[in-house]
Amino acid sequence: MRVSSENHDGIIVIEVLPEGREAQACLWMRVYLDPKHGQMLSDSDIGHYAHRWPENGKRFLKLMSSVGASYVMEKCCHDQKEYDADSIVEDINDYFSDIDEWENESDKEDCRNFLDELSYCSSVFDIDRVFHDTAFDYGNAWECIRKSYTPWQKRWAEYFHKYVEPEVAKWISRWEDDADEV
Repeated sequence: MRVSSENHDGIIVIEVLPEGREAQACLWMRVYLDPKHGQMLSDSDIGHYAHRWPENGKRFLKLMSSVGASYVMEKCCHDQKEYDADSIVEDINDYFSDIDEWENESDKEDCRNFLDELSYCSSVFDIDRVFHDTAFDYGNAWECIRKSYTPWQKRWAEYFHKYVEPEVAKWISRWEDDADEV
């Protein structure tokens, strides 16, 4: 793959183009990073993806240089296939199957309320909402949430990780800590 990047009025444009044998796969992608506003937009022949992060400037570039395929996919690929919400809720209930053995009554009550809220969920989106809206310390129960992405979304995220992240890393040293532009 041929990877190149340029600065266009403060927007970093990274282009990933196939070469040689890879040209038969015909996968190309362009990523537009706006460090000033913490935004990423990507267009490619396998989809269009975007997200806005609270980080900006150098912190945004550092994040984009090391996000990893699964994280960028979680943030940008919102039209994923969903697993059955009922089976996920069942797995989360199993995760907390020892609740009656807990000593702290307040924790038991919080957990029961958390599980009660989950019982009304009909989609992974609903389950995510309950996890994000709760103050209960649910430990690693979030690992019970399973999502499945299309092969194209996975390929896009792999390319982002493999080709875009290293290219972003090259731009970090060009960014001044208090600058508005690269």
